[in-house]
Amino acid sequence: MTPASSKPPASKRSKAIVFSHYGATFREVPDFEQAHFAEAPRFDDSRFPWRTKLGSTARWRALKRLALQAHDHEREQFFFAQELKSRRGETDWRLPRFQDGKLLWENGARYWLGLFYEWFSDFGRSMVLPVVWWSIFVAIFACVYFVQHYRNNDPTHPAGFIEWAMRHSAPPRECVKGEASSRAFSAIFLAIHKGSVSGLGGSEKLAQAYTCLYGEEGRDTALGPPRIPDAVAFWGMAQTLLSAPLIFLFLLAVRNHFRIK
Repeated sequence: MTPASSKPPASKRSKAIVFSHYGATFREVPDFEQAHFAEAPRFDDSRFPWRTKLGSTARWRALKRLALQAHDHEREQFFFAQELKSRRGETDWRLPRFQDGKLLWENGARYWLGLFYEWFSDFGRSMVLPVVWWSIFVAIFACVYFVQHYRNNDPTHPAGFIEWAMRHSAPPRECVKGEASSRAFSAIFLAIHKGSVSGLGGSEKLAQAYTCLYGEEGRDTALGPPRIPDAVAFWGMAQTLLSAPLIFLFLLAVRNHFRIK
């Protein structure tokens, strides 16, 4: 006698249900707090609101957890950015405030660092933004080094470079000392060298740029070290301090983009 099968009929067998939000558009932040799934839901090609509301921090954190479980690296970064933005005005405050007669400034540093993180790298997701800001700083500091050239070598140079340019015709390309390059190129090279932090271009070319812009110490001698005005030295340190975080943010974006561990 053949024993009866213990399997339920095919019509009564449980079937696995795939929970997916592929291509969905959410007008508000969905609430998945304390939600549990056998498999993390898919959010491929889903659209979420860019403007976050107060009180939605926990919702973005829950979405980030689900994206992490699904190994959706792109969505995980987006949810993390939205979580940081949703903290503003909820737990992070831009300026100090009075509450119950006490002066409070809760997480003010995180508020401003978060803004810096957003403006200069889109929360570590953009490789273009750090490069654009770095290039802007190079152009600004190249102009600064170029202006310092006239302030140190032209006694008729007034306080403002624009006023000086209006009184004079286009300045010649010759260096103060040496003829290997133009003054404009030397200023640009100096800005790139200071902005690269690691010192691209070599020490010999750097000395040549200083000599071209500002001359040499001890002009009566045949050879001398390049002259570096104090203002140029301090501006160079300021540019290096500004450029170092931008280079770090660029490398961080490369790491995030290619998922480098």
